[in-house]
Amino acid sequence: MNSFIFTKNPIIPAVRDEETIKEAIDSSCELLFLLAGDIYSLPKYIDIIKNANKEVVVHVDLIKGFSGDMVFLKYLKETLGASGIITTKHQMIRMAKSIDLFAIQRIFVFDSAAVKVAKDHIEKLKPDAIEILPGLVPKIVKSFAEEITCPLITGGFIEYKEEVINAINAGAFSVTTSEKDLWKNNTKILELLMKN
Repeated sequence: MNSFIFTKNPIIPAVRDEETIKEAIDSSCELLFLLAGDIYSLPKYIDIIKNANKEVVVHVDLIKGFSGDMVFLKYLKETLGASGIITTKHQMIRMAKSIDLFAIQRIFVFDSAAVKVAKDHIEKLKPDAIEILPGLVPKIVKSFAEEITCPLITGGFIEYKEEVINAINAGAFSVTTSEKDLWKNNTKILELLMKN
């Protein structure tokens, strides 16, 4: 997976169960973020996504029944075919990058001190992309976009087309959302962004 996928997909469905996965794969979105699962459901979920010719990034911090170690990451990549991971854990970013598994660092921004710490960690870890939550603060998105070189994704509480456009105009490559109407409008939103 390369970062170009983010520019082609302003909307990234955030899915948590088989029902939402099936709805998301019917959209034009080429990439899904899997935010739930366990040792039993994970292979099935990834298989459904991969069989639909979509990319899947797994939020490894939210998967139940697996330990956060190198064996798990190799299993995700080599056996299940995951395209990458999302994590808040620095060690997981390092391990994923060591096996060429696309690594997205998820960052929660709640004050200016958190912004500074996050930027320092990004500089040291060099994740393949970052995801900032919540995504409704274009000022924060712009602050990160001006200082980092990897793709920036944002999410959390994004429900409307205007919020997607504001985030992308502030410097985000893509927006993650569980709002199904936005998944269906991925192509229209991309067209709107291309006109600007």
